Amino acid sequence: MKQQGMTREPFFFLTIATVLLISHNNYAKENDNLKNILQSAQKIAISIDAVPDEFVIAVSPVRQTLQIIHSSARLAGALISEVQNENYRKDLQAGVGDLNSIQLFQDAILHTLKTQLHAEIIEVPPLGSTAKYKTDREAQQERLTQLRNKGFHLLFDLKITAGIYGPEGEMFFRMKGILYDVKKAKTLWREEFVLTPDKDIKVDQSFDTFFNPFKSNMFSPRLIMAKNALTRWTDNNGKNFKEAEKRGVELSIAFLCGELQLDSTEDYYFSCGISKLYTKNAKKAVPFFEKAWNKNKQKPEWGNALASALYKSKKVDDAIKLGEEVIQTPEGKDYAPAYYNLAYMFTDKKKNAEKAKGYYQRYLELSGEPNPKLEKRINQLQKKR
Repeated sequence: MKQQGMTREPFFFLTIATVLLISHNNYAKENDNLKNILQSAQKIAISIDAVPDEFVIAVSPVRQTLQIIHSSARLAGALISEVQNENYRKDLQAGVGDLNSIQLFQDAILHTLKTQLHAEIIEVPPLGSTAKYKTDREAQQERLTQLRNKGFHLLFDLKITAGIYGPEGEMFFRMKGILYDVKKAKTLWREEFVLTPDKDIKVDQSFDTFFNPFKSNMFSPRLIMAKNALTRWTDNNGKNFKEAEKRGVELSIAFLCGELQLDSTEDYYFSCGISKLYTKNAKKAVPFFEKAWNKNKQKPEWGNALASALYKSKKVDDAIKLGEEVIQTPEGKDYAPAYYNLAYMFTDKKKNAEKAKGYYQRYLELSGEPNPKLEKRINQLQKKR
């Protein structure tokens, strides 16, 4: 009996290993097939639904604050925020000009797909009202049938959003995409992401998006908007806004191309990592940032992002080691965020006031932007010595 047990156990693990290997190979083949399917298709339909159809301004903190009270306050907060945000929109337009980010986003998607693929790509309306159908699926199946009768092979359904959100005034780009095989009426690919063009990650960031205007921390409600929430976009005749807008679109396109197996660039891996951080998945962000950093170690932003994700994943020693590696590179020796992160990590986890202060002083020299909270914590550590 004992010998039989010993015989079955290795066989069991061998079977599991074989199944996993087959599954991995099948997944790899599916990825390859997606690229082949896209490049061999002759006629592709695409719908790009901008929701909403304008650049979003949602920086007023009133509704986030009043939502913690009761329903009538929620309504009051929403109305006040709507008026405030409209005024902020006018201020932003006065500083940067027309807010046409959504159109730029849409144009970039179409241009990229038409450049990368050999197919005839034709825009079609998004899925309309489904009221006369029993289910949304039934409505979609009917839509696919109509497209098949018109000779289409594939259908892209994309929903996009761009805007400035939250009391800190952060810029975000979002996309939700589905790719259908029209002939077989099945889904080939489905994904969504959220990106910010801000590449300078700090480990103490909350990574909140403020997409839900009623979601806030009831223990620390935001009563005011940050001083630079909009001025950082309007300074220099809107230069910062235009650069961020361009970068946000670039990262979004890199993500789309990477997901469709058309091109896997360092921007693709970085955008994947960013999206994971903003969906509170730091552990899943790590391998993506790792690939971006390994592709180009001349970009301290990539290494700093990886260090931040490692720290958020509770791999503090690895995060510190990488942070110190980043500042040793020619490109990273003057990169302020890396010094800030090292100062924070040595304060927060290592309780090493001497190292924390040294890194903080270097950060301050480079950025000229003091952080009173971190300074206070470092001073408290020094007093305990």
